[in-house]
Amino acid sequence: MNRVTVCLIVLFLVIGFCILPSRVNGDNFQIITINSDGSVSPPDAPLFTVDNITYSLTNDMTGLITVERDNITLNGAGHDMTGDGNRAGVQLQQVNNVTIGNMTIGTVGAGIWLYSSSHSVISGNNITGAVNSGILISEYSNNNTVSSNSITNSTVGMYLESSPNNTVSGNNIETYANTGIALHWSPNNIVSGNNVTNNYFGISCAYSNNITIIGNTVADNGFLGIWLVSSNCTICHNNFMNNTNQLDSSGLPNVWNNDFEGNYWSDYNGSDNNQDGIGDTPYIIDENNTDHYPLMGEFHDYITRIENSNFIVEITSNSTISAYEVAISEQSSNWYPSSIIIYFNVTGQAGQGFCRICITSHLPPSYILIDIGQTPVTFYNGTLFFNSTHRWIYFTYPLSTHKVMIVVPEFPSYLILPLFFITTLLAIIFYKRRHLSRA
Repeated sequence: MNRVTVCLIVLFLVIGFCILPSRVNGDNFQIITINSDGSVSPPDAPLFTVDNITYSLTNDMTGLITVERDNITLNGAGHDMTGDGNRAGVQLQQVNNVTIGNMTIGTVGAGIWLYSSSHSVISGNNITGAVNSGILISEYSNNNTVSSNSITNSTVGMYLESSPNNTVSGNNIETYANTGIALHWSPNNIVSGNNVTNNYFGISCAYSNNITIIGNTVADNGFLGIWLVSSNCTICHNNFMNNTNQLDSSGLPNVWNNDFEGNYWSDYNGSDNNQDGIGDTPYIIDENNTDHYPLMGEFHDYITRIENSNFIVEITSNSTISAYEVAISEQSSNWYPSSIIIYFNVTGQAGQGFCRICITSHLPPSYILIDIGQTPVTFYNGTLFFNSTHRWIYFTYPLSTHKVMIVVPEFPSYLILPLFFITTLLAIIFYKRRHLSRA
């Protein structure tokens, strides 16, 4: 057996321990159940509710909580929860539409375990020191959202087993041990926007086809950044940085880019002679896998509110991006509409920096103004690419530290109707004068 196969077997064995029953309960160990009728057992448990819908911890505790009721919220309220190192701290057993948040969980077999449970949200929790996995999703648990959790010092950060159609997004996972995110026999999941660092495997997908892996930072992992024993997966807009080995795709065919952008690979040594932020040569993985459009810098995306709607602004840059914010300037009169101003800092070493920015296409290119402080833009292409939904711009600058300001005048919808009436009135006046002149 090769090294990867041996590691997979070890990983399966490690994960299996998280479902073993606990052998030791201390004198202060509490087993709390939220029953299907909404009651709490035992009645004196440090768990408070007034409506049998929202349950909050009232004290730190040592023990575990089992949820048997649908349609509830469990709030840790900032209290610490310590387990026995064997069983899960919070267990969802065949329930739906449960939200778990603001939990701080340590010394457990698994931090939070979803067993045959669906349509739940696990968000904003801090899990550390899980002997087996920080979050375990198993036995056909589907359509769950796991987001914005911090998982550290655990053997496996997040493990999905036989569970399709879930979303894992925006989590920070540093296990310092086996695997950051593992998906086994779990097709059709979305893994997006996670920071997966300092593990042995960053992301592993075994026998889990049709996975979407997008917008993640996978860095400083000791063996592999990403390992795929799966096919028909889409891997795009990820940052693969400084992993001992960036990936192993097992030769199975997968997609590593969309029509014009791929991933950032820290070991890519190609050039960008046409200055568009995309490497001139592809990143070859194996005979069945190629990233045809490798990014020349790290990928970032930001939710940006424009004209009462949320849009994603995407930035690819060889600079460090920080302090991203959006402001609306005041309009001076009804004839001069307000402007949307996007700010962010770019920082880097000596040399040439660049930004490739994707923004919603309903903003005309003539309305986009780039200001980079006192540093002139060396090169600017305002029509790099355009389709029916987005446009891309590209500019370069001498690297150091600068503040970038993108000004986009906004045309408020409330001005359209008055301007229409004004334009119509002027047209009528012009027509009457012309008609009288001829008469």
